[in-house]
Amino acid sequence: MQRQPTLPTADIIKQARTKSGLSQGDFGHTLGKSQGVISRYEKGTVTPPGDVLMHCMNILRGDVHPPSANDPGNDPGWDTVMAALDSLSSAIRGMRQQGLRPAGHSNRNRNR
Repeated sequence: MQRQPTLPTADIIKQARTKSGLSQGDFGHTLGKSQGVISRYEKGTVTPPGDVLMHCMNILRGDVHPPSANDPGNDPGWDTVMAALDSLSSAIRGMRQQGLRPAGHSNRNRNR
């Protein structure tokens, strides 16, 4: 069974890298990933982890807007962000089912 590419997520990665003006290798270096991994993210053959998606959405912040009431559905960027958020939510659910916690979350911060 061949895995279907996750194009909306791939678009977010590529748009963020392009906006940052970095090569795949340099962009990967900032994320602690190899050039090959960034290439696979951009092709949609590998789904990036949530921290990578959040980094990319922060880069794109301001370039993607929800559709206006007068022009609903005309901003393809909004659909891309919503698809990425769905993908991120799904990844987090999968982690929780496996008993894992997203990076940066620990029990020691709960009682503060």
